[in-house]
Amino acid sequence: NDIAHSAFAQRVTRAIVAARLQPSHLTLELTENVLMDRVDGAVVTLTRLRELGVGLSIDDFGTGYSSLSYLSSLPIDSLKIDASFVRGMRNGSKEAEVVRAIVTLGASLGKSVIAEGIETESQFDQLRGMGCESGQGYHLSRPLAVENVELLLDRIETERWTVSLQNLGLLAVIYLVGVLVLGTLMAIFIDQQVKGESWFRTIFLYPYAMSFVVTGLIWQWLFNPNLG
Repeated sequence: NDIAHSAFAQRVTRAIVAARLQPSHLTLELTENVLMDRVDGAVVTLTRLRELGVGLSIDDFGTGYSSLSYLSSLPIDSLKIDASFVRGMRNGSKEAEVVRAIVTLGASLGKSVIAEGIETESQFDQLRGMGCESGQGYHLSRPLAVENVELLLDRIETERWTVSLQNLGLLAVIYLVGVLVLGTLMAIFIDQQVKGESWFRTIFLYPYAMSFVVTGLIWQWLFNPNLG
């Protein structure tokens, strides 16, 4: 009944101020059945909460009887797919088709979709293949204390940077190899034009080739140290 109460938005505002919390850092989850039962009285409250900056999500989506006309007009940010559908996903199963339909619906309505209860690699891969970009479940992480959440986020950020640097190092090596091959061909051509003069090979051709080899090794060592 709180969501339909006229003073609910005010209570949320006071709680945010007391906790010194940014409204955008708070998301209220409303189960689909509760929301649909009180939707007429809740629209004003939900609108006020969104104007405040609070996120709103429909929890256990797919288990109730949401009206598409209401979904398109409600100030909801995201739909959370009920875990029972995720657990039952198999290739070609009814649950998998329901999940796919919810992901498509969310994209059509401009709302993000979050899958609940991801517990296996297979479920994770299927959801990614369907275009579901957010999820939660034991496969991703067990419940964590605040300090452990910060460590997890730091580790994820470090892994992203590591992958980016490795890719950058690989591209740099490919580029240098390409330049080396082109430069070597040009040098051989010039060498032939000067009729194989030893001074040209000593002063230009050999140092030129070695400089690119050494540079490539240095770049690879800097940006892809795991090869060492």
